[in-house]
Amino acid sequence: MAAAGKWLLITSVIALIYGLIKASWERGSAFSYLPPLVAGAYIYWIIAGPMAAQSLGLPVAIPSGDSAVALIHPLLIPAVLAAFFGMAKRAFPPRAVALYMGASAVASLALVSMGVLWSPLSSLWTNVAIYLIVLTAPLPIAASLLKIRKDLAELSHIGFAVLAVGAALSGPYAYHMQYGVVVPLGVGQPALVPLPSPYGPEAVSIKVVEWRAAGPWELVSIPPYLSRLVSPDLAGLMGVWGLDLRFDSVVLNGTKYVVAFGNYTPGFHRLGSYWLYVNSTVDTPRGKLLVAALGIGDRALVFSPQKFDVISAVVACKPNATSLNLIEERVILGIDGAAVEATIRYEASGEFKLIRGLIHGIATVPRGLDDVYIAVTPEVAVVGNVSYTRIALELARRNLNACLPLGAWMLLSAYSGRPLSGGEVNALLKNSPQGYVAYVKIIPMVQLVWIGAALLVAGGLVKAVRRHVA
Repeated sequence: MAAAGKWLLITSVIALIYGLIKASWERGSAFSYLPPLVAGAYIYWIIAGPMAAQSLGLPVAIPSGDSAVALIHPLLIPAVLAAFFGMAKRAFPPRAVALYMGASAVASLALVSMGVLWSPLSSLWTNVAIYLIVLTAPLPIAASLLKIRKDLAELSHIGFAVLAVGAALSGPYAYHMQYGVVVPLGVGQPALVPLPSPYGPEAVSIKVVEWRAAGPWELVSIPPYLSRLVSPDLAGLMGVWGLDLRFDSVVLNGTKYVVAFGNYTPGFHRLGSYWLYVNSTVDTPRGKLLVAALGIGDRALVFSPQKFDVISAVVACKPNATSLNLIEERVILGIDGAAVEATIRYEASGEFKLIRGLIHGIATVPRGLDDVYIAVTPEVAVVGNVSYTRIALELARRNLNACLPLGAWMLLSAYSGRPLSGGEVNALLKNSPQGYVAYVKIIPMVQLVWIGAALLVAGGLVKAVRRHVA
């Protein structure tokens, strides 16, 4: 993965240099693309620079969250306004454009000073910048509309302005987690969720209509570095495989049991560091079945016959250092009467890499120019100080049913971050918390981002076709 990241970085640097060379060949009086190009290069190197340093082994962090905003906004917002100025002065006198933008700045400051904040959780200067972009955008759009009859490529300029407005209005609500509300959901039980929005308090009706499990798919290997999570119970059971005993599983009335076969008489037997106490034997076509207890020290490890659980399955299924990987829950949500699907994924490979394996189900429902955003996840069982999500427990049970007990054991031990005993694993697998938890919020005006991007692409295609024909 590290090598792939380096190759992607090298490829992106080559593409950036090529793009800058192509831009230097541009001719003409319209240079409205230069400010966003400079801002884009700046933002690119904020990310690419630390990535390059990391590839050389230097301890440099890539800016994220508030630190990234503090680095990006001081250049990005002036660059957008400079691009607006360059676009507008192609159709209007520069002095008139400057006066209009100055008046927009005064109006933006006045709105904020009166306490009219589009994003109350953002800083005052961010709110000023939002209003400034929104109020100045009509002028470059009008300039492009005056020229669009002669040149359809002006769609790109309109798209840029619309995208900038959409990003300004939607960005704070997409960024701040505090604009969302967390709500528990039972299947078929509607909930009315009050949500903040720039238009005032709103409410969204949400419920889980139905859900269905899919998978599991794939097998993945249990990494050797997880050996530190092998518990004494599991380590003790490892030696059982070398004994002169044969274990098997049988199904009686729908329940799986483990039975042991061996050429032993009733009574106590010492088997190296293990002991075996045979209560009785039964001659069967498959050999001599032992009704017995197997143990080490003062611990009984396996009883025969014993109900099929993680401990008994380890000896019945034999070593298999693999696990089922992927399982999904496909949830149908009803949002204000509209049905939408969100897919929750759980991957054992993520858990084995110690980065967690749960991927929340994401759904969005357009509402005019806004989006209702929902992230849904299964309910959890809290055991001790660890919250076990239902889908992780279900994947462990599927491993057990597939005769991959080591996969079930190590999956839950990796999830817990410590070795689990056989009793703890069996107790965990009895949990199956029902329901879901949803995180819901309104992201206003986000459709303008997609509309602006579509216009940008359309204008670019027009220009590309024209050049190809010429």
